[in-house]
Amino acid sequence: MATKKTQTKDPKAQALRSQSCLNPRPEAVTDPLFTGSDFFDPRDLVQVKYEMLRRVEVDGQPISRSASAFGLSRPTFYQAQAALEHGGLPALLPKKPGPRRAHKLSAQIVRFLEQLLDSDPSLRSVELGERVRERFGIEVHPRSIERALARQKKKTSVTCPATSSSNHFAADYEALRGSVLDRERSGGHFDLVILLREGLAAWMAHADARSVTNARATSSERSTAAPILSYDLRADMVVVLASMVMAAAEQGCT
Repeated sequence: MATKKTQTKDPKAQALRSQSCLNPRPEAVTDPLFTGSDFFDPRDLVQVKYEMLRRVEVDGQPISRSASAFGLSRPTFYQAQAALEHGGLPALLPKKPGPRRAHKLSAQIVRFLEQLLDSDPSLRSVELGERVRERFGIEVHPRSIERALARQKKKTSVTCPATSSSNHFAADYEALRGSVLDRERSGGHFDLVILLREGLAAWMAHADARSVTNARATSSERSTAAPILSYDLRADMVVVLASMVMAAAEQGCT
């Protein structure tokens, strides 16, 4: 029997699908955070990937165990890890399909190869190809590796893309996450409603739009008052917060 979260007419499922962020296998997510929670939604592929990485980086869970608990593969874990390190939380958003490249070496893989050579300059292209296969799950010809590294060396003043504007999303999400898990904290209610109704990608889009608006205002023009919510948003927020309180009470009784 289809649950409420898997109904095709569910507005959040439609929002996630429109953003290409709808997890095709939400039933494969078995991590405890995603069972019985409105905040942690197994349908939100971006949130699933971030929480999978967090289990390893913060909680120290083994990679294979974490990937399995979140219904994803080890290569997917490594790809998500490289994306998060390179471009912050927005880098976990699915990329729109484009023209197929002549080689499979993305910027993340080239950076991975450079790190390998920095630690061991004696590695040959064949060995580098094996490392790429183990980490990313793809086969790359040694000549492709040699050409990619040669192109990288020819570039002058090469720097990683500035990610300061995108790095804040992870910190903001952690703050919102903490306000949900820690009942003693408060704030972030408007952001919470956006995330619950439309998903993590939409939450980032709203946050980005709001930051642009705030950047245009001077410090004297900025209001410290909480955002005014519509009646529908207030109602949703009340339901969500009430369910959280009830869940906490039930856990306390067990």
